[in-house]
Amino acid sequence: MNKEKLIKLVSIVSGSILIGVIILFLIDKDWSNALFFSMVLLALWIFPAYLNKK
Repeated sequence: MNKEKLIKLVSIVSGSILIGVIILFLIDKDWSNALFFSMVLLALWIFPAYLNKK
């Protein structure tokens, strides 16, 4: 498997898991954990993609 495909697969799986965890915490009304995992999602998944484009 190509390194780029593997990285893309891992990022999609980890992003999906993080989004699912955030939704579960929002349903349970656990706001502090939802905020924490939202920041983790931003730091690991969204910010690097945004910074690579500039």
